[in-house]
Amino acid sequence: MSDAEDQDKWKNGTPEELLKEAQVLTEQFKATHDDSLVPRIQALRRAAHERRRVTPAEMQGEPSKFCVKCGNQLPPKSNYCDSCGVNQATPAKAHPVMLRPLFKWLLVATLGFFGIVFLIAICSDRTSSSQPDQTQVKLRVLRACEDHVRQYLKAPSTARFSSYYDTEVRDHGSGKYSAVGWVDSQNSFGAMLRTEYICTATDEGNDQWSFEPLAINDGSE
Repeated sequence: MSDAEDQDKWKNGTPEELLKEAQVLTEQFKATHDDSLVPRIQALRRAAHERRRVTPAEMQGEPSKFCVKCGNQLPPKSNYCDSCGVNQATPAKAHPVMLRPLFKWLLVATLGFFGIVFLIAICSDRTSSSQPDQTQVKLRVLRACEDHVRQYLKAPSTARFSSYYDTEVRDHGSGKYSAVGWVDSQNSFGAMLRTEYICTATDEGNDQWSFEPLAINDGSE
């Protein structure tokens, strides 16, 4: 698809269509590792995000319109609200507001909100001080297992491991963890192949790890 066709699709397409096209290109990228697809994927996602910030009426070049009484969004040329039935040509009567009771209610709600936030912060600090950050633990396990898996690859420098979110780390207790993921790397003929692995490691302290036999599946079976 040419750049001109891309621009036309981004201009006229709905957010759903743009995201669907981005997903198709993402699947192509996974299959071909064609880096030229990356800018198009990013541009499609960015266009879909920007498109979601405007209403369908604004996308057609027409200003948005809202009911003068209930605030319901209306078609640009509508004279009556399909929610409350108020004539949009006649301004709705303002209802008297009891400022003093409202102020008291807002004050109580605000104090209650900040009180809850304060209690949550205290509990979070106690929890974080007594338990290690699970994100940091997972990152340490992934680094150790990736270094271990590289020893079994034909071309370790070409390795591309599954992302943080695509790799599962299981905690077996007593410092023992297993990482389940995959790695793309070149074989002896220079072709990129995907190998699935299960790496089981035990934290021995001082950034030292011991490993159980590595379980791998390179699709050759």
